Amino acid sequence: MSTLGLDLANQTKNHIRTTFNIVLNEAQRERLILTNPIDDVGRLSKSNYKKRDTLSMEELQILFPKDEQALLLVWKRYDLAALYFLLLTSGIRSGEARALLWNSVLWDEQAILIIKAGKAGNIVGIPKGGEKQGIIVPSRTLDLLNKWRMKSPYNDENDYVFQGQYRDKPLGKEAVTKNFNKGIKRAGINITGRNIVAHSIRYTYNTIMKGILTEEVLKEFTGHRSEQMTKQYNNPVLINRVRQFKSSIKAIDDTWK
Repeated sequence: MSTLGLDLANQTKNHIRTTFNIVLNEAQRERLILTNPIDDVGRLSKSNYKKRDTLSMEELQILFPKDEQALLLVWKRYDLAALYFLLLTSGIRSGEARALLWNSVLWDEQAILIIKAGKAGNIVGIPKGGEKQGIIVPSRTLDLLNKWRMKSPYNDENDYVFQGQYRDKPLGKEAVTKNFNKGIKRAGINITGRNIVAHSIRYTYNTIMKGILTEEVLKEFTGHRSEQMTKQYNNPVLINRVRQFKSSIKAIDDTWK
């Protein structure tokens, strides 16, 4: 079946092609087929990209109520509640959250370090564009992460914060998408006619924080820096840069309390 007729963004169709290509390459390696029939099939243009819509503050309050039991009614699990609130209050990509290790949560600095990201096939590699980030997060985010860590069976420093089926694998991308959609439905958020997907959380963060953080700080937290600057960032440098932005903690806490 061709993906061309599907009502999907070209980027999504390209993801389907990439996955299918992996399967066919493996079949060719095992000599089940002589050649990979899609070797010469190019990637589609992103020109039909569908702009993601954002969630309102009122909708966010419904999705992330302060009452713990109400929060669990929406997300069902502590790890999912912590995951989506982390995405919302840090602006990181889902792959970056999925690859997060406990040793990259800086409790005393009220920050996280983004140095890896989940890729297709649940492989962990460098973040998109090599963007290493140190991001201040609200105290409420750290509180949710801490509650999840106390319940998680895998909470050593080198364990993934959000595990997949096995200890050495992070949560899969499909699980992030599926459980986000379920949470939206359980919360009763009407998304008819809107392009609300898990990645909308990053757009929502950018929209809200543009009015809270300076342009310099927002660029730092979202990783929108020059490639050359990014290459200079090792962990100690990232930690020191996070400390430079500690004056933003109160504004961040007040936004997401």
